[in-house]
Amino acid sequence: PRSTLFPYTTLFRSVTDRGRGIPRDEQKHIFDPFFRGRGAVEDQIHGTGLGLDIVKRTVEAHGGSVRVRSTPGKITEFTLRIPAAPSPDAGPTAKGA
Repeated sequence: PRSTLFPYTTLFRSVTDRGRGIPRDEQKHIFDPFFRGRGAVEDQIHGTGLGLDIVKRTVEAHGGSVRVRSTPGKITEFTLRIPAAPSPDAGPTAKGA
């Protein structure tokens, strides 16, 4: 899909998990380096808390964004938006010419 804000072909990828969800008070921190949710700590789930921080920084370095929607106890969905290539009709400015 093309956007007037983003003159590039854009890739969207969604990843959905129907697990425990992310509590609302933790959602604002999940992209912070080394953040581990209460459930992960209490259940002794291994990890460093760096995964989502790395994903977000990598996607943003490519001009994209990551969005999360979660309903605690039901579902979590991450959506990544990444510009892929200049649109054919974007003109010379968007193509870097």
